[in-house]
Amino acid sequence: MKTIHFVVVLLASCNVASIESPGVNKTVKDMPPEEVNTYYTGIRNHLNASRLQLAAELKNTRTKAEKNEVYSKARKLLVHTMIDSMFTCWYGTEWDFNGTTTKPRIGNIACGYFVTTLIQQAGFDIPRINLAQCASSSMIDVLCPQKSIAIITKNKVAQVKEHLLAQPDGLFILGLDTHTGFIVKSGKSLEFVHSNYSFGNDGVTHESFDTCSAIQNNHYFVIGNFSQSDTTIKNWLEGTAYVME
Repeated sequence: MKTIHFVVVLLASCNVASIESPGVNKTVKDMPPEEVNTYYTGIRNHLNASRLQLAAELKNTRTKAEKNEVYSKARKLLVHTMIDSMFTCWYGTEWDFNGTTTKPRIGNIACGYFVTTLIQQAGFDIPRINLAQCASSSMIDVLCPQKSIAIITKNKVAQVKEHLLAQPDGLFILGLDTHTGFIVKSGKSLEFVHSNYSFGNDGVTHESFDTCSAIQNNHYFVIGNFSQSDTTIKNWLEGTAYVME
């Protein structure tokens, strides 16, 4: 607790508008794993310090407009850091059905563990192991607001794409028949970021929605909007614990 107060005091004089996540150097893919992890730790520390600063600002808001402004800044910071920095460090980490590593490019990671590990390491207080081991639909029920969740069956991939393109830009969790991962939505672009289990292309990667075989050959889809809800952002800022019923 003393350390947390120290970080808040240290950052109190900073201009919140200047908070940015450190962009990942384009040569990160060429770094040795230990160097990637050192870099990754720095990204996480920066994100956590910024989260605490924004949490302190949220406590001092008096109007709904002021709260919305903080939520907007926090959402931008969280999504930008996860997509442009954290995901990039994990690319190339090998897949294994029993993989549970917490270190990018060291060890193996299963698809469910990839999702829950990234969310926990971004600063959410979640039961990482239990959520990783349950059905992706149950994981999404816990991590995403109920009103944001859509279920589409019978291999209606075009309907899934239409649904996602109608949503605001951001980060989604996609549950498949036997697989799960993140959808990054930016304009008309949809990318699937996941720990890929397919032979010859296994490991953490990003693929176009339109060419990803795991999506195109799937029957049952569960889609949850992870980043859009103010409640989710508030939970992140305040360190609210997520529980499984």
